[in-house]
Amino acid sequence: MSDRSSATLGAELVYTQDASGRYLTFYWQHSQYLECDPQKIVDVLNENDSFAPVDKVVYLENLHRILSSSVPEKVKYWFKCPNIELLELELTITPILPQFGQPTTTVLVIGRLLPSKINPQDVNQALKPPTALELALRLQRHQKLLNKITRNIRRTLDLDVIWQQTVDSLGKRLNLERCIICPYQPPNTKVQVIAEYHQPEQISILDSEIDISSEPAFAQALATLEPVVMAVSFNHQSPQSQSLVVATCYKDKANGLAALSFVDECHPLTQAELELAKEVADQLGTAIAHATLYQELEESRQKAHELSLHLLNILNDILDFAKIEAGKMELDCSPVNLKELFDDVEGFTRQQAEVKNISFHMEMPAISDAIIVQGNYKRLLQVMLNLVGNAIKFTHEGGITISADLIPKKHPTTVKVRVVDTGIGVSLDKQDKLFQLFSQIDGSRTRHYGGTGLGLTISQKLIEAMGGEVHFYSLGEGLGSTVTFTVPLYQQPLMV
Repeated sequence: MSDRSSATLGAELVYTQDASGRYLTFYWQHSQYLECDPQKIVDVLNENDSFAPVDKVVYLENLHRILSSSVPEKVKYWFKCPNIELLELELTITPILPQFGQPTTTVLVIGRLLPSKINPQDVNQALKPPTALELALRLQRHQKLLNKITRNIRRTLDLDVIWQQTVDSLGKRLNLERCIICPYQPPNTKVQVIAEYHQPEQISILDSEIDISSEPAFAQALATLEPVVMAVSFNHQSPQSQSLVVATCYKDKANGLAALSFVDECHPLTQAELELAKEVADQLGTAIAHATLYQELEESRQKAHELSLHLLNILNDILDFAKIEAGKMELDCSPVNLKELFDDVEGFTRQQAEVKNISFHMEMPAISDAIIVQGNYKRLLQVMLNLVGNAIKFTHEGGITISADLIPKKHPTTVKVRVVDTGIGVSLDKQDKLFQLFSQIDGSRTRHYGGTGLGLTISQKLIEAMGGEVHFYSLGEGLGSTVTFTVPLYQQPLMV
């Protein structure tokens, strides 16, 4: 709604505001009292707070109640205005309903100036301490907010979700300029902002670090575990703002910090707000502790799972070797598409290389026809996963290249597969031990990598059972290695 359209309503005073009390549009027949450019009136009012209710806290509470209920209300407020001591206004505050499913965030206010003379008693009445009923209503609203935050916390163990939902709920309900949460782990001297709510005009400080020693409010909150009200500088580009800082804790040990900065720096903190902040901090502290414990248990479970898989692989290696030695390993050979085999190997191993930040390349012969080999698909996959897995395990920088070439000079024509890495390599005098049982070259260098030392031996036996050969090459320690194996072609591809 523009200021011009507001004037066409025929009302003396018309404006729109958001939930924080910021003016979005403004029209007043007596705007000359504001002594500012009509084109910039909204910016001036928001910046200088020059046309505002005397009791802004109560005004904003009513504003939030109207937005929550979507029910209009008629109220009277004393407003301050330049060159006029005080004005009494009768206002009709109506929520502007958004599209279906969207929250109500804006109100339309239509008002008129009451012919009231400034009476100190009336003003004092407007500023008098809240009645028992008003206090009860405030407490009820705070309890609803606390219940909402508590429900959100109990719905998930994802701390990122919990933190963000909490700052959003506090920021919107309490009309905060900024609200941040920082996890804390003693004896760290810095904390990082991992969740933030802020007004649009404020600069985000998400992910930034705050030095605890440079912010007395943070240090005091961690030391006393009690709420602290003190000026805090959230970044170098903004002045200090009066903030409520509270430590989240579990079993009397701090595990985080929450800081709430109000839009109105003169905002008088009520006991109910202090208790609300403390209750929220206690809920957060418990959530952090439980989520951390769950994460540790999940990591232990994952490690146990990985260990069980490792032991299973060792057992399978031993069983395979026992079958081979006993002559009971039966291999049913059939046509195998080499491209499909390479694709499956890549699907199982590429992510392992990416985790180690090493390159991973696969190269096929540049021919249009499919390359079909004669072999046992399951055992070929086992061999390739073993060779590529070893290459990744022993490579810490550089990368892995898996390639295939046709060798037409042999009869029948065979395919040679190469697995090349830039890993730790093997000294020339120790390469003859690679295909010995349970062999691990230079145990001091390779023991921490794990394994049985059966992988190459089993791979060699399997490839030989399919009519191929396995070879290992390395120029020495630190110079990488190459493992090749051959397998017969099922049919000759078209060399196009």
